Amino acid sequence: MRRRKFLGFLSGVAALPLAARAQQ
Repeated sequence: MRRRKFLGFLSGVAALPLAARAQQ
């Protein structure tokens, strides 16, 4: 299982829109 890679990928993808919303 590659849970660490999967979680890292999910957190990275989820952080992009969240950061964009926080800046706006």
